[in-house]
Amino acid sequence: MKKWMVVFVILLVVLLTLNYFFGILTRYNILMAYIDKKNNIIRLIEKYPTPALKEREIIANKLGFQYVPTKDSVISISRIRGIDGYNLSMGREIKKIHGMNFLRIWLGRSDSLFRENSYEKMKAAVLEIPEVKEYAKYLDSISNGKEKPYVIVFVDVVEDNAHVGRLNKNGSISIHYNYTIDPYSLKSTTIKY
Repeated sequence: MKKWMVVFVILLVVLLTLNYFFGILTRYNILMAYIDKKNNIIRLIEKYPTPALKEREIIANKLGFQYVPTKDSVISISRIRGIDGYNLSMGREIKKIHGMNFLRIWLGRSDSLFRENSYEKMKAAVLEIPEVKEYAKYLDSISNGKEKPYVIVFVDVVEDNAHVGRLNKNGSISIHYNYTIDPYSLKSTTIKY
């Protein structure tokens, strides 16, 4: 009887150690990656929430693999390590199909699509900046409500991507404020020239 107890304790310790270091008891781990590859299911798992979730799914589907975000907000160390092992194994499989730069291509295309989709949000965030609100009041008062600030947002530019000014009567634009606005957090910084 003692012999079985010792074997049981040793197996339990080995299993818990494998779970801690490799996430072997979690849903996504290196063994599940092997099984999914045999069933021709290729996917990457996202550990943390990202604002570009929808865009990453769209681009992943175009590239021929699934992108699965985790639903839980609390993630254990063993689960993170299991997902890392799963993604490492699946990443090798995707690299065979799309080449070594697939991750850069996928994230780059996803980011571009996210920026395009967030144009209106970025523009609205610029209009919420206190000095732009003051400028809007100024234009409203001098034109009797006929003029509003002219906002230009360049979604594919990382720095100096939002400009606020006035549309002149001859069609030219006078820029008065320059900002860098982050499409993910919608926070802005003023750029002084």
